[in-house]
Amino acid sequence: MDRGRLNQFALPRKNCHEIREVLEQLIDKNLDIPIVVEGIKDERALRDVGCIGSILVFNRGESVTQFSESLHRAGIRDVILLTDWDRHGAFLADRLSEALDSIEIRHNNDLRKRLAFYCKKYIMDVESLGGLLESIMVEHIEKPGIEGIEEEKELVVRHLEDFR
Repeated sequence: MDRGRLNQFALPRKNCHEIREVLEQLIDKNLDIPIVVEGIKDERALRDVGCIGSILVFNRGESVTQFSESLHRAGIRDVILLTDWDRHGAFLADRLSEALDSIEIRHNNDLRKRLAFYCKKYIMDVESLGGLLESIMVEHIEKPGIEGIEEEKELVVRHLEDFR
């Protein structure tokens, strides 16, 4: 199964709305606060969904402690943790949280938890967000009776042009 596409279950409209809302908040917060991700593909996916702020890739051969201390040395005081919502990602988020707490760097794990809650049935990683968002937008266009469909179509067209 292509993990970036919806599986055989239809994504409930409420989930579509919530996922888009969380992504909008993430994009907005990223203007001021760096996002920490696990790998390069995660960074690329966040760029594809519209994040233009600083994105810091953890998986560059450093330990959690070394990475956290490098953030401290760089003067970073706040980060958004956005690790995958699989077992490894949850473990890494916990380890990073502990390390960041110890050097007094504030971290937001709420957006990760909300994305995990709404997405985990369909995708398990950050790198699949672009495909999921595209699927959500296509689903919204193809379903009749959705309020604001013209605005939705316009948004999708603009986003897909940026996405490609």
